This record gives sequence, C-alpha cells and structure tokens, in this order.
Amino acid sequence: MSGSTKAAKLTKWYLRLPKHKKYMDPESHMMPHPIYKLTEIEKIEPVHMPTNSFRNKWAYFSVRSIRFIFDMLTKFNEKRMNEK
Repeated sequence: MSGSTKAAKLTKWYLRLPKHKKYMDPESHMMPHPIYKLTEIEKIEPVHMPTNSFRNKWAYFSVRSIRFIFDMLTKFNEKRMNEK
C-alpha cells in the first residue's frame, strides 16, 4: 500500500469521527474535554482486529504477556470478583 493510499484512508477514517461538544471552564487549569451523551457511550462495541502481520502478532503477544504478569503480581482473578 502506498503512502498516499494510507493517508487517504486515514483522512477518510478521521472524517467519519463524530463531532463532539467541548466544555471549557475559564476558572480551571485543565484542558477542555469532549462531552459525551450516555446513549452514545452505550452504543460503543469493542473491536478486535485480526493479527495479520508479524508486527501485529508480536504486539498482541506482548500486551497479553504484560497483562498476564500484572494480573499474577496483583493476584487479580476475574472469577473471584464480586460486588463487595
């Protein structure tokens, strides 16, 4: 894929993002943050892209390994989680 094709796809992808309202408090030192409606947030579905290249497979393996090690060190077990 050539550089111009990638740039065109990125531009098209970016243009499809929804435009959000931003809240800015002049008294605050924090940067403005987009305001999302709860109905918009509830429509979001997680997406997993297939790992096609070696780079993607290596990145996926790395993240999974780090997550596994972190869960072991913190003794996190999803099956033992409850509302308490």
